[in-house]
Amino acid sequence: MTTWFAIGMGSKNSQGEWLEVYYPKNLINPSESIVSKAKELIGYKSANFTGSVPQELLAEVNSLSTNFSKLGDEKSVLVIVDSEEPPNDVPSSYLRLHLLSHRLVKPNEINLEGIFGLLPTVAWTSDGPKDPKELDDILSKKRVNNESLHIHSLDKFPCMTDYVIPEGVRIADSHRVRLGAYLGEGTTVMHEGFINFNAGTL
Repeated sequence: MTTWFAIGMGSKNSQGEWLEVYYPKNLINPSESIVSKAKELIGYKSANFTGSVPQELLAEVNSLSTNFSKLGDEKSVLVIVDSEEPPNDVPSSYLRLHLLSHRLVKPNEINLEGIFGLLPTVAWTSDGPKDPKELDDILSKKRVNNESLHIHSLDKFPCMTDYVIPEGVRIADSHRVRLGAYLGEGTTVMHEGFINFNAGTL
């Protein structure tokens, strides 16, 4: 069994439901002292865990990510995943996808069972991730203020390059590579290529 610890920041809809989560690489399995302190504070035993970041941990987190101090509790999340257990929510699903695209695990080395059903369909827009059910109100407000909103796609999976930039790769069209793709160093993805999550080049 392998467990992965991470602290991330994400977006929610108006109902407080997670749409997506971004995990800075330096907050994925940071120092053992931070991980041990966090597990003690939350009373972690085993399996998957998703919760808020304890206040007692903020000083250590801010030392690694100065931007983190600007976030409120609503946008931050602490996640621990057991690689052998299936994902149980959006934050644990996104951590698994990050691990693959950061080349920290290889395809089929981490359990993704049921991930498609857990992830919501998201409107990936020029103003960030939005809940498609809320787009009418958002578009109306933009129009009233003489502003525009470009909707890039409606999909469960975002572009990998909006979250992870692997070293030593070339991608002609970033929309053709989903978060969760594993791109080995030296990979070139041409315009008509496509790489799904949990797939790629080793």
